[in-house]
Order: sequence, then C-alpha cells, then structure tokens
Amino acid sequence: MRIEPTRLALMGVVALHLAVVLACGKASDTAPPEAPEGTWRDSACGLLWQAELGPGKLWADAPGYCEGLDLGGLDWRMPDIGELRCLVNGCPDTALDGDCEVDGECSDVGCLTTSCDGCGDAGGEVGCYWSSQLGSTCDDPLWSSSSMTAETSWVLHFRDASVSHDLTTSVHDVRCVSDG
Repeated sequence: MRIEPTRLALMGVVALHLAVVLACGKASDTAPPEAPEGTWRDSACGLLWQAELGPGKLWADAPGYCEGLDLGGLDWRMPDIGELRCLVNGCPDTALDGDCEVDGECSDVGCLTTSCDGCGDAGGEVGCYWSSQLGSTCDDPLWSSSSMTAETSWVLHFRDASVSHDLTTSVHDVRCVSDG
C-alpha cells in the first residue's frame, strides 16, 4: 500500500499536533504540592499559610516571629497587604481582584478608598471573611509587612474584611506566609 506524499505530510502534522496537545494536557494536570500539616494553601494566589494564628505582636516583632517559624521545613515571612487580600473570602471589594486599591504595590493613603471598608461584621463562612479551614477567631486584625508611613502599617480586619492602617506600636495577630 502506497501513501501519497501529501497525505503522509498531513498525517505527520496531525501527529505532531496531537503530541503537543497531550504534552500540554499533562502539564496543566499537575496539582500544587500538598500542604504540610499545620498549613493551608489558598486558591487565589497559591501561597502557603500558617493555619494557626500567631500570637499578638508589635509590628516590629512580627517579621522575626515569621522568619523564626519552624513549620513544615519551609521559609516563612510576614505577608504584604496584597498577599493578605488573597485570604479574603466572601467580600468582593477587598478580595485580591476587588476594587480596593491598597496592595503590595500601592500602599500610600491615596490608595485607601471606600471600597476598602469591607462588608460588615461577622460575615463569611465562619464569622470571618476567610476559609473555614483557618478557624473562626478573627477579632483582631492581621499585620502586613506593608508600611504606609514610618509610624503606621496596613492591616486587614477579617471580621469585616476591611483594609485599614494602624500605629506600629499597636499589638495585632500575625499569620505567616510561605511561597512553599
């Protein structure tokens, strides 16, 4: 049986296309690594988070707490305000792609608009605007590594999903993050 050269070339193109499609399909089917015990991976940014809240800290002490965290053999750091917004669940304005302009790149007071005011107390799945896997204690805001001025830093209040700032001499909770 003889195959015409044109038909043979077409079969080669189809085979090559099929190989590319199969290779791409395998790459996209790769799941993110499993989160080590005591951690949780968010679906918005793919970051790994400390599951338990860290203790209340002054802003200046929070980075050292995160860097010293011994959890899952990973390197930990204090999240910036944009990374904290990856955790917002159930409040579209302050979720990562929401209208609130405060993030890791825009952290001056001009970025703070009414869309950063949040969605009201005790919302979300468990009374907090984050995943139920992170618990239901969100009375205190979380520090971010993002400074607004020399004396103030950005915080996120998960009880109402609001983004605001506070004096760095205040004590707030910490939830560390890893690129893990």
